[in-house]
Amino acid sequence: MVAHAARQWIDTCASGQVPVLLAGTNEMVDALNFAVRHQLADRGLLAGEIVATFGGREFIAGDRVVLRRNSYRELTAAGAEAAVLNGQTGTVIAGSDQHLDIALDRHHHVVRLGEDYLHAGYVDHGYALTTHRAQGGTWDVAIAVGADGLYREAAYVQMSRGAAANWLIVTAPEME
Repeated sequence: MVAHAARQWIDTCASGQVPVLLAGTNEMVDALNFAVRHQLADRGLLAGEIVATFGGREFIAGDRVVLRRNSYRELTAAGAEAAVLNGQTGTVIAGSDQHLDIALDRHHHVVRLGEDYLHAGYVDHGYALTTHRAQGGTWDVAIAVGADGLYREAAYVQMSRGAAANWLIVTAPEME
């Protein structure tokens, strides 16, 4: 199920659409993030040196990330003040032991996240999100994975995040 969902995410990206993987638990989100990164690396689509390691996570230029805390004291790459918000997503551009440069999806500008934000563990891989974190977001395709935490309200969120399509991937026992 996890490997299939990761392939769907990659294939959706290859078709020019912007997907999101959704899950009901942090454990499933971690498994999905690992699977997508592994498959991207196997296909040569996520290659290169590790630019930074923070919060127990390794980051490579091109990695998708999600921000996990509001901060109104970050800077753009040009040095101007910038706010980042919990749940924002983006792509790693560069990094070091002291910072990560992230191209944010929504505002299309690059922010430089500093040591305090990073060492607190407020950045995570962002190929998959919990249903809760995805509330209010819209992607081209939403791919919900597993039935854990799939109660009525969560199902509504999971199955309404995709503008073009919403998919549910579950195992046969979960369907029963």
